[in-house]
Amino acid sequence: MSLHALLMMFCLMSANADTGPISLILDGDWKFRRDPQNVGLKENWQRTDLDDSSWDIMKVPGDWGKDADGVGWYRKRITVPERARTAANVALLFGSADDRAELFLNGRLARRSRSWSTPFLVDPRPFMGADDSLLIAVRVEDIGGPGGIVESVSLRSADTLEDLYKTPLYDQRIPHTLDDTGGIVLYSVYTRNFSQEGTFNALRARLPELKALGVNTLWLLPIHEIGIEKRKGPDGSPYAIKDYYSISHDLGTKEDFKALVKATHDQGMKILIDSVMNHTSPDSTWAAEHPEWFSRDEQGKPKPDVAEWSDVVDLDWNNKVVWEEATKVMEYWVREFDIDGYRCDVADMMPAAFWLQARARLDAIKPGIVMLAESGNSSHFFNGFDIIYSDGVRDVMHEIVNGNATADDMRQEIYNQLYSQPRRSTRMLFVENHDKPRVMNFLKSRAQVEALAVLTATLPGVPLVYTGTEVGANADRDATFFVKSPVDWSDPQQMRPFWGDLLARRAKHRALQTGEFRFVEAEPADRVLVYERFIGNYVVTISVNLSNEPATLKLKKPNPEVPNTMLPWEWKINASH
Repeated sequence: MSLHALLMMFCLMSANADTGPISLILDGDWKFRRDPQNVGLKENWQRTDLDDSSWDIMKVPGDWGKDADGVGWYRKRITVPERARTAANVALLFGSADDRAELFLNGRLARRSRSWSTPFLVDPRPFMGADDSLLIAVRVEDIGGPGGIVESVSLRSADTLEDLYKTPLYDQRIPHTLDDTGGIVLYSVYTRNFSQEGTFNALRARLPELKALGVNTLWLLPIHEIGIEKRKGPDGSPYAIKDYYSISHDLGTKEDFKALVKATHDQGMKILIDSVMNHTSPDSTWAAEHPEWFSRDEQGKPKPDVAEWSDVVDLDWNNKVVWEEATKVMEYWVREFDIDGYRCDVADMMPAAFWLQARARLDAIKPGIVMLAESGNSSHFFNGFDIIYSDGVRDVMHEIVNGNATADDMRQEIYNQLYSQPRRSTRMLFVENHDKPRVMNFLKSRAQVEALAVLTATLPGVPLVYTGTEVGANADRDATFFVKSPVDWSDPQQMRPFWGDLLARRAKHRALQTGEFRFVEAEPADRVLVYERFIGNYVVTISVNLSNEPATLKLKKPNPEVPNTMLPWEWKINASH
């Protein structure tokens, strides 16, 4: 069942409209206008007195179509029920806007969303005037695939803040929870840039170093032979795979890889590899031998679904033969090389039933396999995956640093990720990865890096360190991804000791791995974030100042583990029991 359907069901279960909780579904016709020249903000298309009578009508939920990248604006005027003013908690909830959204209420910016796959909400009352009229304007930016307000929109009230964020997914059981996965610390290895040699053998020699850092699970970016046709850069993207059963000769041999897997296991660590089953290079063995397995454009030529991915062609997932052959590939690397699982590229672009099939067959070979989806979509917890991405937390981190968000926005995102998905499910937390810019390129101080890293290591989920993150690597992503560019391991800012200490703290306190979570109410809420992870009476308190200003903390309830004052970007981790 989709999130849209679940939210509809949730709202329809509400009490009498005049006396019970507010559950006003806002789906249906919205005013809509494309903004190809991106002039809407300059011309204030969000203002309340704008004449939108000539605008088109767009159904919500819905999308503009696969190839309609760019900006579009939605507008809708509603009357907020009078009792909303006195309700304990009220929220305007958007199930999803694809890909990015800015929400304006009565002409004022109320919320930004940077993650297409997670809901977002805002209390509309601070934006209302003397009457109960509310003009909702949404600027949506699509950067690939379908775009628009693609899930349900509703106005809801609830007794507690947590209940506002909860969807019916929260109470659904999933096969694997944070209790099983919370101890994982991931390290993403771009093998050819991890060392001067760029080989499995060079990586194997440094496994003790990674274990000492606090890592217990490696994820290797694709290790297979890269295609030549339409290659990006001199060395190409490892995500443009020529032969799924091959090893890139630059990295070593299959025997070298087997030795790496064994050495990783000897260190007490697990090893995952990237599964890139949605597409191949245009000159792949499959494209040559089985052209009928691929999607095609209007001219009958193989194509990628995302135009920017010009170095690949997409497989046709309506063809069940593709399902079978892709599953055989995944079985091969588990059976023949004893790997421990997969990070699955663009998991949303393949059918859920395929992932369930693959997971069942992989578990039959090696029970306890680990499956990480490159997606923030909670439905994947029911599709054979143990972990999904937390792009939302990472995006809010960066918006805070850029001055476009506050600690209160982070609090909302955390609430969203805790309660809009199945209880105690697991997300991967990160400050950067191979798809994102290096944080050291735009953060203004080491203190900012530390504050964001503390969130990744102490919020519910599992932390990721990407090749070079631990030494503050700052080489431009686009300049280094498509060409062999070994990381500079000199560590000029001495970041490695910080990361080692942070991950050691996480390993020391089980509560930081699998503990429950609760916020500590603290002011100033727009600057400081205070929360606890706990197992029974064992409590770890985390305090972070997410601002450029010092803060004097005021707590609703006394807490000796929370400092009285905090410097800009200062953080504290204190345990008590």
